[in-house]
Amino acid sequence: MSFNNIGPIIMGEETVTGVWLTLNEGQDFGAQWIMADPIGPGAFTVLNTGKEKRIKVPNQLTVVYWATIQRNGETNMFFLHGGGNT
Repeated sequence: MSFNNIGPIIMGEETVTGVWLTLNEGQDFGAQWIMADPIGPGAFTVLNTGKEKRIKVPNQLTVVYWATIQRNGETNMFFLHGGGNT
Protein backbone atom coordinates (compact mmCIF):
# COMPACT_ATOMS: atom_id res chain seq x y z
CA MET A 1 0.00 0.00 0.00
CA SER A 2 1.26 3.48 -0.75
CA PHE A 3 0.37 6.78 0.86
CA ASN A 4 1.08 10.32 -0.30
CA ASN A 5 0.70 13.91 0.88
CA ILE A 6 -0.06 13.25 4.54
CA GLY A 7 0.25 16.64 6.14
CA PRO A 8 1.54 19.21 5.92
CA ILE A 9 3.48 18.58 9.11
CA ILE A 10 5.03 21.65 10.68
CA MET A 11 7.91 21.28 13.13
CA GLY A 12 8.53 23.76 15.92
CA GLU A 13 12.02 24.86 16.90
CA GLU A 14 13.18 21.27 17.40
CA THR A 15 15.40 19.59 14.82
CA VAL A 16 14.06 16.06 15.41
CA THR A 17 10.43 14.96 15.63
CA GLY A 18 8.42 11.76 15.63
CA VAL A 19 5.45 10.87 13.44
CA TRP A 20 2.96 8.04 13.84
CA LEU A 21 0.63 6.65 11.16
CA THR A 22 -2.36 4.36 11.42
CA LEU A 23 -3.39 3.28 7.93
CA ASN A 24 -6.91 2.17 7.03
CA GLU A 25 -8.11 1.99 10.65
CA GLY A 26 -5.06 0.07 11.87
CA GLN A 27 -4.82 -2.56 9.14
CA ASP A 28 -1.47 -4.41 8.87
CA PHE A 29 0.20 -3.69 5.52
CA GLY A 30 3.48 -5.47 6.30
CA ALA A 31 6.74 -3.56 5.97
CA GLN A 32 6.26 0.12 5.09
CA TRP A 33 8.79 2.90 4.48
CA ILE A 34 8.19 6.56 5.27
CA MET A 35 9.76 9.62 3.62
CA ALA A 36 9.61 13.30 4.60
CA ASP A 37 9.14 15.48 1.50
CA PRO A 38 10.16 19.12 2.18
CA ILE A 39 7.77 21.92 1.30
CA GLY A 40 10.07 24.41 -0.36
CA PRO A 41 13.87 24.30 -0.28
CA GLY A 42 15.23 22.08 2.46
CA ALA A 43 16.17 18.59 3.52
CA PHE A 44 14.97 16.01 6.02
CA THR A 45 16.46 12.66 7.05
CA VAL A 46 14.42 9.73 8.33
CA LEU A 47 16.56 8.47 11.20
CA ASN A 48 14.59 5.29 11.88
CA THR A 49 11.22 3.68 11.26
CA GLY A 50 9.19 1.05 13.02
CA LYS A 51 5.97 -0.88 13.28
CA GLU A 52 4.05 -1.61 16.46
CA LYS A 53 1.03 -3.84 17.07
CA ARG A 54 -1.32 -2.62 19.80
CA ILE A 55 -4.45 -4.06 21.34
CA LYS A 56 -7.41 -1.96 20.22
CA VAL A 57 -10.20 -3.88 21.94
CA PRO A 58 -10.05 -7.39 23.37
CA ASN A 59 -8.86 -9.83 20.70
CA GLN A 60 -8.25 -7.16 18.06
CA LEU A 61 -4.89 -5.71 17.02
CA THR A 62 -4.19 -2.37 15.41
CA VAL A 63 -0.92 -1.51 13.66
CA VAL A 64 0.91 1.80 14.05
CA TYR A 65 3.83 2.77 11.80
CA TRP A 66 6.26 5.43 13.03
CA ALA A 67 9.38 7.35 12.02
CA THR A 68 11.85 9.75 13.59
CA ILE A 69 12.60 12.67 11.26
CA GLN A 70 15.49 15.12 11.44
CA ARG A 71 15.44 18.57 9.87
CA ASN A 72 18.68 19.30 7.96
CA GLY A 73 17.82 22.68 6.49
CA GLU A 74 15.82 25.80 7.19
CA THR A 75 12.35 24.65 6.18
CA ASN A 76 10.26 23.14 8.95
CA MET A 77 7.34 21.87 6.84
CA PHE A 78 6.96 18.56 5.04
CA PHE A 79 4.52 15.99 3.70
CA LEU A 80 4.81 12.27 4.38
CA HIS A 81 4.97 9.78 1.52
CA GLY A 82 5.68 6.08 1.58
CA GLY A 83 4.57 2.56 1.01
CA GLY A 84 5.60 -1.06 1.02
CA ASN A 85 7.93 -2.99 -1.21
CA THR A 86 6.29 -4.50 -4.28
